[in-house]
Amino acid sequence: MFRFFSNVFLFLFYPLFFFFHVVFFYLFKFFLLLFNPFLFLFNNFDLFFFVSNLFLFFLNLVCFFFIFALLLLLLF
Repeated sequence: MFRFFSNVFLFLFYPLFFFFHVVFFYLFKFFLLLFNPFLFLFNNFDLFFFVSNLFLFFLNLVCFFFIFALLLLLLF
């Protein structure tokens, strides 16, 4: 019963997290570069890009480990 529900959960949510993991990551980075409110305020915005890239890296890491946990649910 648990294996059935874990398979259904993985089948339903894996494409959603794949979409979030790949597409949203690069879209967010693109729009961050495009509509950056700090471009008009600071001449040196390297720190802002460093912090935003760090945030995106940890978001990517969380998504990866969530997908990995779902795959472990599928195996056991």
